[in-house]
Amino acid sequence: MIFIEDFDALKKDILSSKKNHFYRLIDQADSYHNFKLSDTPPLESTTYFCQAILNLSLAYKLTSDQRYLDDAIRFIDTVCNYPYWGNAHLVNVDLSASWILFGLSLAYDWLSDILNPTFKKKILDKLVLQSSIMYDYKKANEGKGWATNYFQNHNWINMTGLAACGYAIKREYPDAAKYIQEAKNNFKLVFEYLPDDGSDYEGVAYWRYGVYWLLVYAELLKNQEGYNYFEKSNFLKNTFYYRFYQSASELKKQLNFGDCHDRYSGHSAAMYYKFASEYNDIYAQTYGNMVSNELRFEEQYQSKIKPGILPEAWLELLWYNPNIKCGSFDDLPLVRKLDDLGLITIRDGFGPDSTVLSAKCGYPGGKKQWHIGTEYIQKDNKWIMALSHNHSDNLSFILTKGHSYLVIDEGYNRNIMPNHHNVLLVDGLYADSLNCNDVYMSSIKKRLEEYPDYNMDNYYGEIKTFNSNNGVTYFEMENTNIYPLNLKMKKVSRFILTNNLKYIVLIDTFISDNNHLYQSVFNTDTQLQQLSENRFYQKNGIEEMYLTTYCESELSVRYEKNIIKSVMTTQEPDKYMLQDLNCLMLGNVKPNKKHIQISVITFNKNQYVEITNEYIKIGEDTLNIYDGEYVFNGGCHIKTD
Repeated sequence: MIFIEDFDALKKDILSSKKNHFYRLIDQADSYHNFKLSDTPPLESTTYFCQAILNLSLAYKLTSDQRYLDDAIRFIDTVCNYPYWGNAHLVNVDLSASWILFGLSLAYDWLSDILNPTFKKKILDKLVLQSSIMYDYKKANEGKGWATNYFQNHNWINMTGLAACGYAIKREYPDAAKYIQEAKNNFKLVFEYLPDDGSDYEGVAYWRYGVYWLLVYAELLKNQEGYNYFEKSNFLKNTFYYRFYQSASELKKQLNFGDCHDRYSGHSAAMYYKFASEYNDIYAQTYGNMVSNELRFEEQYQSKIKPGILPEAWLELLWYNPNIKCGSFDDLPLVRKLDDLGLITIRDGFGPDSTVLSAKCGYPGGKKQWHIGTEYIQKDNKWIMALSHNHSDNLSFILTKGHSYLVIDEGYNRNIMPNHHNVLLVDGLYADSLNCNDVYMSSIKKRLEEYPDYNMDNYYGEIKTFNSNNGVTYFEMENTNIYPLNLKMKKVSRFILTNNLKYIVLIDTFISDNNHLYQSVFNTDTQLQQLSENRFYQKNGIEEMYLTTYCESELSVRYEKNIIKSVMTTQEPDKYMLQDLNCLMLGNVKPNKKHIQISVITFNKNQYVEITNEYIKIGEDTLNIYDGEYVFNGGCHIKTD
């Protein structure tokens, strides 16, 4: 059977070690019995057909219960009768179509021996039709769109659907072998180009939605041809820890860099179980069990990404390995740095009351992608990068404590503005473009139009200094090259230091050949209240945050209230994401060439904070400030450029 290595062993396991996951499958299969299906293609995403067909088909294969076969046939017949798959955007050649193509292909293989010849022929004809449309579109659009966006989830999902169809129908339809080869050629580049550190510029929600399909394709190829990307891909080996360390204080929520429709959409027990099984990863197994036993329904109903975690029952059953032991998260490091994306996460623990800080500064889409993508552009004018899920968030950070988000990201937006992230602004600007959904690619195109000889390799941010030892972590992020060239910026950087997250020091440095107004941006759920000239306070739930700031010149304090409203998919234009941003911007009043903004975040109103241009004192800790050097507690010398 395609995708199932040992079906006889699986039938034995559901009587013992996989009994609970089998019950999960049965409950999910039962939920489809009264599901009303439309006779015409729905005006919504139809990805749910894929999971329904697979849950029902597997339930029948394991039980021989006619109810599940009848319902599977009902779903299968419905999609076979639809004249097209999808709605509104890229009909027949994008996500809804490829999800259904995958599910229908596996079901065709799994149920092949019991389907009557007439109905089996109906399925085959539909698979041939839809796969031909998908394949022809892919070949006609190479060099643009998902066909060659090797770093992007649409490519992975659509090509996996096409590959599965190839394996399912190649015996009856030999021409389908080209789908298999096309997918192998595609994923050879995908896995070669993915970052070795496992990071995903699209963010946690799209990691959960897209990397899911990288695992599915890798399993499909291993099952059918014995070629093992799990052994060969550094991305697959490391990407669980990208996801895990982008968990908020409460591990059920996530840190929403990139495009994240909400603060929950990030969990897949099936994915965690796969990482655990392939790499004997005791922490992935623990997370999988936590999600499966404690967080499943919260993830399903708080998440805006469909079809969601409940319909993954079939895959949880297949990928759960009961022989993998569990590990304690307390044994993991509290700090993790991902060099390719330029992402740092610091925790003071893994319990629900922990504090978490994550900061980001790197190449657009990640260093590896940017270098590969710009080489395509500069050599052949092929734009294989689409960074619409990557936000203009270099120098930004997210801070959570307990149940609360204290410093927040906008999460998901199609009209990104400079102050929607906790970044540093120069005359209100961040990049060459704004108010669009792909700021970096739009900006670099605009820059190349104005400066045709501009070297794209110089367009990046970076983490220049990093050290973490005995709970004291500090790093400097610089983003000078991203700001419009006519601003003549010589340096825009943010230095962060923390001692076990008891406090957070931020030193923002702006240096230019021209006079400008500079701003440090802080976005929060609840508005920061001004307690004094340089001290601010917010309470969110039961958590408190105090922000003390200092600059040598007169301090400018500006508030904005921004409401982000974004449609999540053109297939469902009436469904959208809403996010309120309470924005505080601190900076200089009179334009100048150099500005240094120092801010200290604390969590206790009685914690002593004193800031001058020579030192910062927080409780018993002192950071002395010199030109180009900081000295922490009289011993740790920190060089900056």
